[in-house]
Amino acid sequence: MIEIVPAKNGADTVKINGKFILSAYDPFKDAVRVARDTETDKKIFFLFSSSLGYLIDALIERGVDISDIFVYEPCKELMHYTLSRYPEIRIAEISEFSGIIEEGLLRGKRAEIIAVNSFKTSFPSEYLDFEDTFYRSFRSAVENLKVSAYFSKVWFANFLRNMLSLTSATNRFVFHVTGNIPKSHGDVIVTASGVSLDNHIEKIKAARDRFYIFSVLSSARTLLNNGIIPDAVIVSDAGVGNKLHFAGLPQDIPILASPYSSSALLCNIKNPVMFYFTDDTIENPHFSPSSPSVTIDAGIIARSLFKGKLIFAGLDLAYSLAGCHSRYNAFNEIYAKKSNRLIPFMNFGLSFLRRGDIAENGKNFTHSQFLMVRDFVSKTFGKEFYLEGGLGFDTMNLVKSLDSFGGRCRDFSVDKFGKTIEASTVRDIILDLCKKLKSRDSDLLKRVFVREFVTGSFNPEFAEYYAGKFARG
Repeated sequence: MIEIVPAKNGADTVKINGKFILSAYDPFKDAVRVARDTETDKKIFFLFSSSLGYLIDALIERGVDISDIFVYEPCKELMHYTLSRYPEIRIAEISEFSGIIEEGLLRGKRAEIIAVNSFKTSFPSEYLDFEDTFYRSFRSAVENLKVSAYFSKVWFANFLRNMLSLTSATNRFVFHVTGNIPKSHGDVIVTASGVSLDNHIEKIKAARDRFYIFSVLSSARTLLNNGIIPDAVIVSDAGVGNKLHFAGLPQDIPILASPYSSSALLCNIKNPVMFYFTDDTIENPHFSPSSPSVTIDAGIIARSLFKGKLIFAGLDLAYSLAGCHSRYNAFNEIYAKKSNRLIPFMNFGLSFLRRGDIAENGKNFTHSQFLMVRDFVSKTFGKEFYLEGGLGFDTMNLVKSLDSFGGRCRDFSVDKFGKTIEASTVRDIILDLCKKLKSRDSDLLKRVFVREFVTGSFNPEFAEYYAGKFARG
């Protein structure tokens, strides 16, 4: 039982089950002691309880801006009290930790946990969950920022070129996942390119007519070489390596593509293409993928289009001694061509063992990035289904047979779900972005020139160059 009671000095203090967890005499001093021993320069703070707002007071006294303070309260009573004192404070949900930390790092500020010890001991399980989530989110944010630093300008350029293709190519559409679109009936199989996909090919082939099949690009050739034509192929990778996986793909298979994926590929194919936006829009793009895996994107799209069950196949998030990818994958073909009597195929197929962060998990080998994707999948698709292979998922249902699934009712067509965009609208969007670059819009610049802002090497002439380049295009 939580009680807010007056301390000897008249300020509010708090008791839990009759025991004071802040001083009965001067509760503010408890927060001051914690804040006094904390380095505050270039940091954002995650508070495990604001300690009735006193920890916020103490940090502000140390010169911390309130916008750099984020509070996680272990119970509703404390959250309501915090908001009554500081209505403007950001109450951070666990699901928001990674995004907040990443934004802080982008501003040159490192995230740190701060808490009064008595709150840790009074809410032990809540604190352990909070701390564990914080450090996992920190690792995830750092990985995301590393990727963003490398790809941010590529994503921006791909977006502009892909949007221009809406005006110059036929069969180009835009789809907003969060839009209010009537769902079709039927179950969906989403295929990734893990080694285990080979084990399930025959059962997928036998049940093909009962399902919609969404294939990530890297698994499409595995399906096609086994006589399975997917309803759609999903593309999110920004690199030109997509062309390797795309070789030989029939021109009538629809492509569902992130607007940030390889424009070098998408602008030169005749397939119908539907650019999907998951949590942003064509008018307000993020210029970065919203999830860490194309397979996750495929699942999110499938769930937004269909009412049925969702089954993942080949989502191993692990390597094995059988190799890295399903058969007929483009990388496997490259390894096979490079191999010879002196350098056998398996030397290439097992090259993952040379990674410094590889960890053995039973018969599988995984690493930190795979484990973070696994957490993301488990949270996003809890209670959905997967065919056995790789690491597995605690929150999802393991499927041994496809006999009880199905329900496909019609052919899939992108023009049913996607919409066309007027050429004038596309041009206005692109010109507006170029104007923002020239005017040095800080929000846009930080999203496009991630590496430069993180390293402190941004030069306004970079923005001028890109604005001129795309305005001419």
